[in-house]
Amino acid sequence: MNYIFVYGTLKRGQRNHHLIAHAEFIDVGYIKGCVLFDLGGCPAMMPGGSRNGSMEHVAKGEIYAVKDGDLDNTMARLDVLEQEGTLYIRAKLKVYNQTPGVCECITYLFIPPLRLDERVVSGGWWSGGDNWGQRKVAGARTHSQ
Repeated sequence: MNYIFVYGTLKRGQRNHHLIAHAEFIDVGYIKGCVLFDLGGCPAMMPGGSRNGSMEHVAKGEIYAVKDGDLDNTMARLDVLEQEGTLYIRAKLKVYNQTPGVCECITYLFIPPLRLDERVVSGGWWSGGDNWGQRKVAGARTHSQ
């Protein structure tokens, strides 16, 4: 089984969820040491923040399980959406579950530099079924994705 962490338009109830709807929803979760940025139409996740493991800088999202036989096709579709290699790069990061647990998940990190004042302060983006909510930061760049 392979795990994918999503934090924006791929989440339940969002416009691109159909690309991952075949995968099994596992849990909500978070990545320590990453921050989310609001680009207007979608979020971007970048490393940054806590060095001491505090919860000050976390990116919140959803964890999905993808069967081995579906992984290549799923990643090909997500790579197109995320413009892998141009706007985002794939990464495998530790994701912490709401129920105590940790799993390694494939996710996407944003490549171009962003200013810290554009980050999503709450750590979440568009509620999409969880209670983490959205906080659009003033002055955030727009993105047509």
